[in-house]
Amino acid sequence: MMTLDLILHTTGQYDPAYCIYVSLPSLALPSIQNLDRCVNLLELNLSSNSLSSLTGLESCKKLERLDVSCNLLKSLSAAWFESLGSLTTLHVEGNEVSEVDDVYALSDLSSLTTLTFQLPEQRGGSSSRRPNPLCSHPSYLSKAALACPSLTVLDGSVLSLPSSLPDVGPDEEYVVDLPVASWLEADRVREKAAKAAGYVGEGGEEEDLRDAFASADLELERAQSKLRRAIA
Repeated sequence: MMTLDLILHTTGQYDPAYCIYVSLPSLALPSIQNLDRCVNLLELNLSSNSLSSLTGLESCKKLERLDVSCNLLKSLSAAWFESLGSLTTLHVEGNEVSEVDDVYALSDLSSLTTLTFQLPEQRGGSSSRRPNPLCSHPSYLSKAALACPSLTVLDGSVLSLPSSLPDVGPDEEYVVDLPVASWLEADRVREKAAKAAGYVGEGGEEEDLRDAFASADLELERAQSKLRRAIA
């Protein structure tokens, strides 16, 4: 059980108000408790426990880093994050979150810059820990970027997104087959190619269509090169 005595013992403090960093991994903790007096907490590590809910963080308004990786989370609730306006880093890898629209539970985290649902090596299948099931959804990358526009790092990859994003709701699909940093460029490439095809349909020259597609391919190659440089 996550008792106040346990928290104080691990931090070496006598007053919960002085607890800045709390690390309680691998203790089979079933729930988050007794943080109501830890009002100055900045970093909390609850990885590798048995958490199925994140209720109990309401008093941690100054929290900046939260690690709840390798727990038993099957979904995310916006109510869990209502008080966490200062949160900049969230680790959720190693859980069982399956619904891709659960990323919208993080929409109010305006300071969130680093989010992890899967480790970089998990994408290649070399990790013994499975990524969250939602990571396999075709619109996962784009929905995560839309839900959290302040993100700069997603799953270990650096993002390079424009300052403004298209208005896409939770029920709309933005299915992309490119890394996050170039998915908007790819949409513009496809739009240009579609316009070129329409031009030919109206009696334009086929040579013009080939030129348009060649230009689109060049733009796409540049976008992908930009992504590789950003991640390197």
